[in-house]
Amino acid sequence: ELALTKEKRKDLTLEAPMSGILSLRRAAVGDYVDKGALIFELVDISSVKTAFKVPEQYVGRVRKTQSADLRIASYPDELFRGNIYYIDPTVDEKSRSVLAKMRISNSGLRLKPGMFASVKIDLEAHPDVLVLPAGAIVSEKKKTFVYIVSEGVARKTPVVLGVDTGIEVEIRKSKDRNFFGYF
Repeated sequence: ELALTKEKRKDLTLEAPMSGILSLRRAAVGDYVDKGALIFELVDISSVKTAFKVPEQYVGRVRKTQSADLRIASYPDELFRGNIYYIDPTVDEKSRSVLAKMRISNSGLRLKPGMFASVKIDLEAHPDVLVLPAGAIVSEKKKTFVYIVSEGVARKTPVVLGVDTGIEVEIRKSKDRNFFGYF
């Protein structure tokens, strides 16, 4: 319309082909804008995506549509649940990991693109096992132990480990029958 009349307009209504939030304005009032120029950046953050690396040893236990939890430093006491929608078919030779992507519903619009996040995936469900901090595990001569304090005395107790995340370690069993009664 403007190209035909060559008139300067005080106001003009622009309609976007989608709904969203105005993220970036690239033109100011009074600027001359060429046809096809990027004037605004409109973003839809009602759901956000994140990419993360899965260590090679866990790749066989991760699958599309599997749920995962996202934790953001801005909301340290909250977990945001999403679903994995992509798993790269190749392993990165340097990091020995696979790229995966997940989508998270963001109805409150609190998650912002570019935020740093950590992702936790439950690889297996073991509801009736004990989980201890990795630092509580003592390894000696290819055997693993934990120390249990009972009546003021620390006892070295042999254990069999399960899943080890590097932060927490699952205790599958102990030769001490009373082991699980201490917790």
